[in-house]
Amino acid sequence: MCDVDPLREILLEAPDPSTDWVQMSLRAALVFVVGVALMRLGSRRFPGQSTPFDLLLAVVLGSVLSRTINGEAVFVTTLAACLTLVVAHWVFAWLAFRSHRFGKLIKGGEHTLVRDGKLDWPVLDACQITERDLVGALRLRCGTEEMDRVRVAQLENTGEISFVLRD
Repeated sequence: MCDVDPLREILLEAPDPSTDWVQMSLRAALVFVVGVALMRLGSRRFPGQSTPFDLLLAVVLGSVLSRTINGEAVFVTTLAACLTLVVAHWVFAWLAFRSHRFGKLIKGGEHTLVRDGKLDWPVLDACQITERDLVGALRLRCGTEEMDRVRVAQLENTGEISFVLRD
């Protein structure tokens, strides 16, 4: 007869390196379900309109949750840390929504790369975007390579380049 409760062992104790595949699979399944719930609770923008601020949450959560699966950390403690990260992300996002200044600090801002067909070389250099990158994005998004048709091109805080063309 087993004197250790398996659920208690999975949730409250870091397993020893000889953890069997069943326990590891249960941990992975639980982490996946909790991870999905945390992502739904956190950012509503995944994956489409993610900023580096949002991507950081995904990377850190993935890293912390992986420690739970492979047994380097106690399950409940790790999930508490993940919940703290999601709540902190939500609070920062709420503050960014309320304050443009805070939002720009946390999420970054846009950079004008082209105005009236003229490339802003210092901005392109600072953003590490080549003319070839810009022309390629223009071709993909607008179906043209004619830079003189561009009224404004901006590098958005999501990393996308947006274009406003002249009529």
